[in-house]
Amino acid sequence: MPMRPPMGRTFWIVGSLLLISLGLMLTSAKVKSATFDEDAYVGKGIAIWNGNYWLQTNHPSLVPIIGTVFLLTEPGLDAPTDHPCWPDGTARSCGRELLFHRAETHRALFLVRLPIALLTVLLIALVYRWAAELYGRRAALLPAALCAFDPNLLAHGRLFTLDLPASLAVLLSCWTFYRFWKRPGWRRLLAAGVALGLAGSTRFTTGFLMPIFLALSLAQAQQGSQTGRFRALRAASLKKRLFSTLALLAMMGGIAAITIWLVHGADFGPVPRWSDVSLPAPAYFNELARLFQHHSTPQDAFLLGRHYKGGWWPYFIVAFLVKTPIPTLIAITLALTVTPRRRRFIPGENLLLSTAGVYYALSLLSPLNLGYRLLLPILPPLLILTGRIVSTNVLPQRLRYLPVILVGWLAAANLTLYPHYLAYFNEIVGPRNGYRVLVDSNLDWGQDLPALEQYVRENDIPLLYLSWFGESRPWQYEIPYRFIPSKPDELTDLFTRVYHPDYPPPGTYAISATNLQALLFDDKTLFAWFLRQEPVAQPGYSILVYEVPRLLDPDAPPVAVALGGVQIDRVPPAAFETLWRTNDLRLRWFDPDTSCLLPVELDGWYVLKAKASPAWCPFWEGTGPTARFPIRGGSGQMAFYRLRVSPAQRLEWVRTVSSASPLLLSDEVAFAPGDAPDLRRALFPPVRLGDRLEFLGYHVLTPTLQAGKQWEMTTYWRALADDGPPLKIFVQVLDDGGNVRSQYDGLDVPAIGWRAGDLIVQHHTLSIPADLDPGRYWVQVGVYNAQTVARLPVIVDGEAVGSRILLPPTEVSR
Repeated sequence: MPMRPPMGRTFWIVGSLLLISLGLMLTSAKVKSATFDEDAYVGKGIAIWNGNYWLQTNHPSLVPIIGTVFLLTEPGLDAPTDHPCWPDGTARSCGRELLFHRAETHRALFLVRLPIALLTVLLIALVYRWAAELYGRRAALLPAALCAFDPNLLAHGRLFTLDLPASLAVLLSCWTFYRFWKRPGWRRLLAAGVALGLAGSTRFTTGFLMPIFLALSLAQAQQGSQTGRFRALRAASLKKRLFSTLALLAMMGGIAAITIWLVHGADFGPVPRWSDVSLPAPAYFNELARLFQHHSTPQDAFLLGRHYKGGWWPYFIVAFLVKTPIPTLIAITLALTVTPRRRRFIPGENLLLSTAGVYYALSLLSPLNLGYRLLLPILPPLLILTGRIVSTNVLPQRLRYLPVILVGWLAAANLTLYPHYLAYFNEIVGPRNGYRVLVDSNLDWGQDLPALEQYVRENDIPLLYLSWFGESRPWQYEIPYRFIPSKPDELTDLFTRVYHPDYPPPGTYAISATNLQALLFDDKTLFAWFLRQEPVAQPGYSILVYEVPRLLDPDAPPVAVALGGVQIDRVPPAAFETLWRTNDLRLRWFDPDTSCLLPVELDGWYVLKAKASPAWCPFWEGTGPTARFPIRGGSGQMAFYRLRVSPAQRLEWVRTVSSASPLLLSDEVAFAPGDAPDLRRALFPPVRLGDRLEFLGYHVLTPTLQAGKQWEMTTYWRALADDGPPLKIFVQVLDDGGNVRSQYDGLDVPAIGWRAGDLIVQHHTLSIPADLDPGRYWVQVGVYNAQTVARLPVIVDGEAVGSRILLPPTEVSR
């Protein structure tokens, strides 16, 4: 029997390993943004603590319950019970609302990650405990150290996700099952059943344990090796032993089922997704039904440059070889291949091998290639087995220090990568090249906004084109960005897109690795231009930074382009190459059916669908298309117009519009339009509204208001500043008492892209109520911030004089 070191020394070594791993997890967790799924589990957990088990995650409820325990201690925690996601919507929606809008995000993230880190410490302790029982305390130090410094376990051990708890649940179930059959007893049977139920309450896929337990139990019964309270079965017939074994397993399964039922609220009721069949723990089975439905749709996957849907058997082979640390691979290989004096595996080892082997085989056949994280349950069993190479003295004398070298190697790799554990790839690939092999949760799960923020600050970058993959929101960090295609889709500026796959605009780009490989995009060549370049930096290794120069003719001037109802990524490359000769475009957007924009640049281009006509654009008469090209990636054609307007023409147009637009000013807070006529004063445009717009005039297209009819007018504006928050124009018909009788709100020329001096035309159509009484009515015009609904002040002679402009009164006729 191998010599054991004194218990005190072992205790301090193991305790140090546990504290070091906990410190590494907690300190690195504080510099990582929310990853995919964390928001969903926050929403699910808080809902359950408020008595609602029905928010949807496709997973059981135990981990969300545990993970949100410390979050409940936050004073004034505002559960989103008043949000549309409640009571049976998606947990992700509720989690986003709570995590990003109702809580201090960084603190809340730390509080929900802390319980998972503590579970990871428990996992390391259990690895040591089982290895010590099999091989002795000295030999168990190797598995414990390999576990404590494993970058993959630490990466997921600091995140509020299911992967690490599921690994612990699998190992705990195996441990309690092993101890039960090693020395059967009612308490150990209860412990094994509860552990199995906790595993089932962690992840549905832990059900793979049942056939393993069944097979090993039947083998145990056939050998007649029962001890403990059931040792009398050793003398019983094979038939009786098998029957008794099945009965014990049935009791274990019953205890597991009761545990699952208790974890899920001890409820009994209909399962909506199974035709309202009544079952215990209906929320549990409803999530299981959702999981089956989700898995029926093949998921996008990526491996070594290949895109595919569903599963591909090499995926987890490659993932295991390039993501598992080489010291760990060496130790596992030695443990499984060396032949010590004891030539066969003992029962505990058989269970560990069976668990790891069956799970890995099932992974190779899985239709879900979602990342190395799905292999985490095999690591603890395999790491425990590495204790064999120390306990059996199979290493030659010259390699007696190999375990120490392996641990030192792993610790050095760990500290070198800290705190970016999720991006770990071993020396075969390395974290900088990881995006060429695997993406998604193998490398990029939306965790590195803090690293990007630091890079922006250190390099004083004024603006980033950001393709973001993640649940965290960039606006929570000091990152000046403009979205280009991102995931989730709601992060993308769908109607003001600036990115062109063939000729991206010049500037600094930050692209998440998963988006770089276009994993979730239909167009797999979306970022092909960047894949041909080398990044200038990799914050956190999961975000790649590129500098795009001026392409085609570097000396060509910037080109003003107004896009009427089309987007720049639909423009064919030929337009860049033959018309503009540059990728440096000054883009604006407008709806040609209701609006127009005249760029401040005197020489500008308009791009419209071939049959579109910008009816509201000034100076358009007689303008014909310069060129027509097929739409990129679609059917039909685009028409390209070049419009040149002299300064004198613009000035004369503004004078004409303004001189024909009499206005009235009055303070709408103090009195209604029909009151105190002596406090109203007449004036003509231009009139400034805040620091964003200047009102130039209007043109009434329907001379009189008629009840039950439509009334139309056009307003003219000039931008005073570049870009800015979105704005809306309001046009309201008021009666003499100041009551709104009809209203228009909108602006079909997005503020993004504006440049000071741009001229804007907006057409308004109002529906006049059929019951509007004849008499005098007023039309008021103003502008408000579309995000805050705050009106822009009307400024005359440097003073704010209200927030609306009145048109002269008009009469309503029948």
